[in-house]
Amino acid sequence: MVDPPDRLVLPDDSVLHLAPDPGAPPGTDPPAWSADARRDWLAGEPPLEPARVFGNVCERFAHYLDFAPEAAPGATATLALWTVFTYLFPAWDAVPYLYVGGPMGSGKSRVLEVLQRLAFRPFSSSNVSAPTVFRTLHASGGVMLFDEAERLKQSTPEQQEIQSVFLAGYKRGGCATRLEPLPEGGFRPVQFVVYGPKALACIAGLPPTLASRCVPITMFRSAGDSPKPKRRIDEDPGAWQAVRDDLHALALEHGPEWVELPSRTKVVPPGIGGRNYELWQPLLGLAWWLQRRGCEGLLELMQAHAVASVAGAKDDSVPEADEVLLELLAEAVRAHNPPTTRSLLDSAKLRDEATFKLWHPKTVGARLKNYGIPVPPKTNGERRYRDVTPGQLLQIQQRYGVELGLA
Repeated sequence: MVDPPDRLVLPDDSVLHLAPDPGAPPGTDPPAWSADARRDWLAGEPPLEPARVFGNVCERFAHYLDFAPEAAPGATATLALWTVFTYLFPAWDAVPYLYVGGPMGSGKSRVLEVLQRLAFRPFSSSNVSAPTVFRTLHASGGVMLFDEAERLKQSTPEQQEIQSVFLAGYKRGGCATRLEPLPEGGFRPVQFVVYGPKALACIAGLPPTLASRCVPITMFRSAGDSPKPKRRIDEDPGAWQAVRDDLHALALEHGPEWVELPSRTKVVPPGIGGRNYELWQPLLGLAWWLQRRGCEGLLELMQAHAVASVAGAKDDSVPEADEVLLELLAEAVRAHNPPTTRSLLDSAKLRDEATFKLWHPKTVGARLKNYGIPVPPKTNGERRYRDVTPGQLLQIQQRYGVELGLA
């Protein structure tokens, strides 16, 4: 093998520097789209019907994973829709991430193993550096599968940098900008495109800013007599290859129709807006398209699942301590008795001494500020919430799902 030169002298005597050197050969991952399937599609062989392709994707998840019985249809359909979505995500301006949570031994890593064999250009890791993340995503333009994501809560520079890459990759145009050395010396800014779908699995939960970009999938431990955890993931490699082939053919055959799906706004149920709209519209738009091609009842199933998921996220988004403070504030406003930060804290201690024992009035003001209630100015040595209105509290009740007794 001949080592490549680091520069070329062009006919006009200018110099073209070559950097960096070519990387290592690609790994030994199986081909995403088999040569036989490519040849058949190019020869005009009609691909499998969309409903059958989607059914086969659902079957792959159902074959290896156990879900809570009441959640199984919605969870299976969500995973299958997200898998298909990875083949068409560039049509959208934002991508829903997938958050797979649950206790140890509940099948979180198994979900990523199935996605590794079905998603578009998957890149899987649980221990990786930030440069590896953004360079690989830039090079492949595929799907990041990140296990043991609870480490993203750590305050180390490495984990914070990986989290910043994930946060940037949620929106189209999201990039990681770094200074790269030049052969002749010095540096130049280089942007690495990190936009694309990402699935994260962990036990202890994600940082709130990252969790807000995710569609959640909650896993439960399988029953002792379930055969699914005992099945070898690669017991039938041909079955995985067949589904991958069908997914690639499906994307090429129907890509022009998929480009129109982001404009399907009416598929999202009323009450789902803002970030939640961005998360669920791609999956619901795709469900609408598949339902028109034979997946009967899919859109209605996913709409109900989305509404329940959003409601559950609201319940989890407000800590119990914050809920107590908001309830006490609403009671005082209804009684036309504007409270102070000190009086709210004293009332909270009467409800839950253990939780509020070490709190300070400043802590009360900081917590309420998170919900759009500014810290009142100090008058006569006290901070009294005179300007809080029932309408303001009603908005908090509606947005966060906290029951404040307001109609």
